[in-house]
Amino acid sequence: MSGQDWVPEDAVRRGLRCHEIVLFCGAGISMDAPATLPDWNSFRDETIRAVASVDGALSDLVPVLIDREPMAAGRRGLAPEVIASQTLAVCPDYFDCLSALDHDDWNRNHALIAHSVKAGLVRQIITTNFDQLIEKALTSLGVAFHVYRTDEDFAQWTAAGPRAAVEVFKLHGCLSDPDSIVATVEQEAVGVSPAKAGVLRQIWPGQIGLFWGYSGADLKAAHDYLRLAECAEHLRAVIWNLYSTPDWREEPLPELRQLLDSLAGKGHIVYCDIASILAGMLGVSGQDLGVRTGEDSAGIKARRNAELGAAIRAWASASLRPEQALEIFGELLERIDEPGAALACYERLGSLLVNETGEAVRVLEAHAGTRQALLLCALGLTDEAEWVRAKTREAAVAVGSVDSLITLAMVHARLLAERDGFLASLQPRAFAHRVARWASPAGVRAQLELSLDTAREFFRQGLVEESLAALDDLDSQAQEGGFLEIRSRVLALRSQVHRAWNELAEALRCAQEAEKITVSLGLERDTRLLRYQRILLEARLEQTTSVAAEDLTDALRWASSGGSGRTEAEVYLDAIEILETRPQETAADLARMAAWALKAGERNIYVRAMWHTAWIHQDLGDSDAELAAIDSVLPDLHLLAFDGYAGRLVERYALLKQAQGAEPAAVLGYLDTAISVRRETRSHSPTAEDEAARIRSLLGLGGWSGTYVEFLDDWLNGTPLRNLVIEFLGLEFEEMDSGVTVNYLAQAMESRYGLAGSRSRSLVRSSMLAEGIRRDGDPSTSLAIALQSLSAAIRLGDRQLAAMFHNQAGLCLFDLGRMPAALDHFTHAVGRAESVSDDRRLHHYFHNMAVVYRELGRHDAAVACLRKELDVARRRQNFTVYQQACTLMGDSLKELRRMPEAVEFFDQTQYCAWILNDADRMVKAARQLGKAYHQLGEYEFSIAHRAQAAEICEARGDMSAAADALLLVAFAYDDKLGRGWDAIPYYRYAITHTSDDDPLDPQVFGLLAQCEQDLPEVASWLHSLIAGHVTSPQEADGLAVPLALHLGFNLWHYELRSWAAWTERHLPPVVIGHALLTLGKTARARRQWQQATDMFELAIQLAKGPPVFELMDQVHDEAHIELVDTKRMSGQS
Repeated sequence: MSGQDWVPEDAVRRGLRCHEIVLFCGAGISMDAPATLPDWNSFRDETIRAVASVDGALSDLVPVLIDREPMAAGRRGLAPEVIASQTLAVCPDYFDCLSALDHDDWNRNHALIAHSVKAGLVRQIITTNFDQLIEKALTSLGVAFHVYRTDEDFAQWTAAGPRAAVEVFKLHGCLSDPDSIVATVEQEAVGVSPAKAGVLRQIWPGQIGLFWGYSGADLKAAHDYLRLAECAEHLRAVIWNLYSTPDWREEPLPELRQLLDSLAGKGHIVYCDIASILAGMLGVSGQDLGVRTGEDSAGIKARRNAELGAAIRAWASASLRPEQALEIFGELLERIDEPGAALACYERLGSLLVNETGEAVRVLEAHAGTRQALLLCALGLTDEAEWVRAKTREAAVAVGSVDSLITLAMVHARLLAERDGFLASLQPRAFAHRVARWASPAGVRAQLELSLDTAREFFRQGLVEESLAALDDLDSQAQEGGFLEIRSRVLALRSQVHRAWNELAEALRCAQEAEKITVSLGLERDTRLLRYQRILLEARLEQTTSVAAEDLTDALRWASSGGSGRTEAEVYLDAIEILETRPQETAADLARMAAWALKAGERNIYVRAMWHTAWIHQDLGDSDAELAAIDSVLPDLHLLAFDGYAGRLVERYALLKQAQGAEPAAVLGYLDTAISVRRETRSHSPTAEDEAARIRSLLGLGGWSGTYVEFLDDWLNGTPLRNLVIEFLGLEFEEMDSGVTVNYLAQAMESRYGLAGSRSRSLVRSSMLAEGIRRDGDPSTSLAIALQSLSAAIRLGDRQLAAMFHNQAGLCLFDLGRMPAALDHFTHAVGRAESVSDDRRLHHYFHNMAVVYRELGRHDAAVACLRKELDVARRRQNFTVYQQACTLMGDSLKELRRMPEAVEFFDQTQYCAWILNDADRMVKAARQLGKAYHQLGEYEFSIAHRAQAAEICEARGDMSAAADALLLVAFAYDDKLGRGWDAIPYYRYAITHTSDDDPLDPQVFGLLAQCEQDLPEVASWLHSLIAGHVTSPQEADGLAVPLALHLGFNLWHYELRSWAAWTERHLPPVVIGHALLTLGKTARARRQWQQATDMFELAIQLAKGPPVFELMDQVHDEAHIELVDTKRMSGQS
């Protein structure tokens, strides 16, 4: 439908005459008078003012939200969709105020559409408009039509169905049903629903899509939002008409260009007067259209804005309470990075609730306290944050709020990490991840925020690969759920991760994508941060000619004016690091940032600031100031998170102390640490190597005075390995690809690594060769290299290298089955590493010793080694080492039958698995804990963990492993607890999960039959009550978990049947009945109507018995009254 002579106007006319046009209308058709849509930014501002009018304390905060500085593309302040999202979350009837738009003043465009329908030119209309002006114009001409507003409406439509009337498909809902309106960030970002997508897929084939008054803004959420690309093969064409005047043309969005480019030549952007085309084809004039005229456009627009403002104020007055208004303002202020103002809102909200009672009050307390704790933590007010967190946790438990519990556990983890290190925070962080699987639909944001916080913490701890893996999962989850704000922060963190790996092009791409999102949402702080990072990355990649000095000056001015030390530091340090420049005048700014970071407990920022401060003082030749800067962070540099800084800083510290006259042995100790870090991070310092070698020789610890060639001869002569090692050493130098000569190798090594460094580097490379050969299955050759190199390392006096080769020899001997000899080498490795305080490798040696001791059956000795390995892991805050050591420690303690201690370490292993979201580790830890608790006689705890293992295996499709775990659960219920009725479903699950290739023991069928035969008249009434009320295990957990939380059960050990049995034993039915009533009321206060209904219905069923309990009638009557009220409030029949 294109070609050299293609004329868009003719194409439109031809398509209309041939009945091939599907008309797609956007908001642009309703902008002309007298329809005149209101200004949506005014709608946003009026909403803010209306919300503030409910509580006088908010009036001063209105300008903070409205009077924002302009951002990209003239945007100012939060997007209207952000305001709508937050307001609707607190007050679900918010969109009722849009009824002010439901007037009868359609315009010329609506009238022409109606006449086109009547004339048979248009049969299907798709629109994103939720006004009813098209429908009213159709009605005025007596044209029959059918409107599809909701998912239910769209689901009933089929392409083959009868067409008694023109069809109007309203993708974003309709004013006639406010609940159908799509106008929040999440609703728009998640894309069209499956039902609507299904209709679009059936409409487009064979048709021409004519787009009128629609910019394609929804394409920002999803490239194929309208399913055009998906149907491209069968589409006739897409004609996308954009607005124009004689002097101006609307520029197509980049996303629109991208979509049309994907349509294989069928997509066209045009600038036509569609109204004139329709009028000409219909032969109608303005007088024939019946459109009211007379009032000027400006006057109509002012009236529309006034009408909508009045409707919003009326809604706020009738529907909003002061505490709800404070909640809305608190959340919005958080989004524009006004933590102090947001905190004031939550504190006032709490003060309003002091003398109030009831479940609705507790719900608000839990939510406000959770946000308050999070803000206090972010502001570095740790004592206040901990007090609020502990108090709020009580409120969250009282209302059974898993959603609040997720965030509170995350806050607890942050506080512990800041005070005692990352490893001390594993339990609450893992608990948050564990309970996140039971979050309500409204709690998905908390779940995603937790995952983002964990990814950020991994990055802070130097666990870059783990951080990136977490971000990969989170990015898709945020995108699918429509959580654009979280996705922007995921992309921003990904940019930092790629920067750390020096992948600057990918870092730039992530920053650009994140910036697009933050601009669209009006997130001012995030936009500015990303903008400056983008500018800096573009400059580093030379995509811009230079970075204007005013850009960086403006960055720092803005950052410092915001009152956030963290923001200022992030902007400034990013600028220094990306541009790799440290002007001397930055010293004062760095000192200010360091002072803030020290006070706020932000060690990462403090170390970064002092790193640059030390560089500046070195450039200035001020050795005292440089030494003081390094000295202030020296205690931090043993941590894994700061290995990127430690090598250079400790080396400089050693040389500066040497210049001050420090003892050679002390200087050598610092140099050894610096060299250890360099080797671990695969960097090198000839200065450190040469000076360390000189001091070793001076102290009589070893050394080498000959040439590199002589070193090679002494190291490798008399062994057939010489050529193999030399060839491998030459692979490091590209110019030696054609062949390696010893003299050329000597020249290349000494040129790159220095005199001493060439020797140590050669030995390090030989250790890599030896390990590669061992892993390829030749431990004997690997051992020969290790022993030959060990002698050279000892002669050099390099105890780190000697320890490495002792360890390598030990690994080879282990593979050869020579355990005592392996143990001897590992013991020497530990001794040499400890003598130079080489924590970066010491954990390997302890671990390997423990493995050998286990092979020798000496589990007590293995435990002693593992305790030392754990000490190293804690000193280094090394998460990876910690989880490995905990796993082996648990196994060793289990072998010694010290089961309570083993459980403690298996718990730690499980915490790590949950934090990593590693299914393999989760299953392994759950199996270990299941077995350990079984041996301890804690059968219900054992069941919970084994059921968890089965669930994960089933989700991964490993049905055989799932069946094994299910059988163990069944056996525990049947044999150990004597509750055959609880064993029955697990026997049945195991049978259905078993394949013909791996059949079950026939005895299982007999055990199942026996249980079914021995069924008691009354089994577990609580489990039957809940499971019988729903249709899936997930729904049962959705009711039972809040109840378990409210009743004080430890959710780590939750499994529905075992929890039900525990509850029956420990709590009388009347307590459970009142708990159900309380949770019903709290769910109703959160407007979770189905949850509330379920809780009241469960209370009624419980009161009907069995069992019989006191106050049954009272529980029944109260539940019945609350159920009726809930159905009335929610509009249920």
